[in-house]
Amino acid sequence: MSDKAMEQLARESVDAFNRGDWQAIRHMAHPNYVYEEASTGQRTESIDDAISGFAWWKASAPDVTGEIHRVVVDGDTTVVEIKWRGTQTGPLGTGRSELPASGRSFDFWATMWQVWQDGKLAEQRHHNDLWTMLAQIGAIATSGLSISLPGARLTCGVAPGCEPHATVGT
Repeated sequence: MSDKAMEQLARESVDAFNRGDWQAIRHMAHPNYVYEEASTGQRTESIDDAISGFAWWKASAPDVTGEIHRVVVDGDTTVVEIKWRGTQTGPLGTGRSELPASGRSFDFWATMWQVWQDGKLAEQRHHNDLWTMLAQIGAIATSGLSISLPGARLTCGVAPGCEPHATVGT
């Protein structure tokens, strides 16, 4: 398959999520589909389980969409750089509890590594900046966070309406 065709498949997978078109996602999945999410440790080994997770996220933020900024193709692998944006208007489960709707918007970067077999999506590994999203919806406080490392001190802060910043000093 050509690089252009591979890029189109990657774009179609994100577009189908944006539309909430679970049938299209199911149709593009390989029978041995695996989805992994690095930030949560979630791993599903069926397209139906993955779609349940996608639909759950869409229910918590019905307007969530991914804007593709670039796609890199290497053989049967595509890497998609995505800017996710949405508003958390529904409850968001965390695995141990549920965050009530905040009404707050989020805007964060992610990359999605995809492996394709015979034109079907076989594997996806989603690296998303969950920390930023949770800070933006008010689920975690990050302003003034301080991490001490041997010989250095890292201070980070994220506040609504502000850009994340970090300073490193000894």
